[in-house]
Amino acid sequence: YVTGSITTPDVRDVYSVTIPTAGTYTFETSGLVGSCGLGIELDTFLTLSSAAGANISSNNDFISPTGRFCSRIQASLAPGIFYITVTGTGSSGLASHGRYRLEVRAGS
Repeated sequence: YVTGSITTPDVRDVYSVTIPTAGTYTFETSGLVGSCGLGIELDTFLTLSSAAGANISSNNDFISPTGRFCSRIQASLAPGIFYITVTGTGSSGLASHGRYRLEVRAGS
C-alpha cells in the first residue's frame, strides 16, 4: 500500500499501476489514523481508468466493519497499465482533504 495526502491546491492524487496477469483486483482506501469516518480522515472517492483514459469504475463510500467512508473498486482486469485517482469529497460532512492509505491487491 501507499499513503497519500489530499491538500490544496492539488485536490487529487493519481497513481499508475501495472497489472501483471489477468484477474480480479481490488483497489481500496482506508483511514491512515483510526478508520474511515471514525478517525480524523477524509472521505475518499476512487476512479479507475485504463491507459487510454477510459473510465472503468468509480466508488464513493462502501460500508465496512470499521466505517462508512472508505472507497473500494473491484474489477476484472487484463494485463497492462491502469490509473487510480484518489480525491476527497465533503458530501458526507467529513473533510475533503487529509491523509489516506491506498491498497491494491489481487483478488477480492
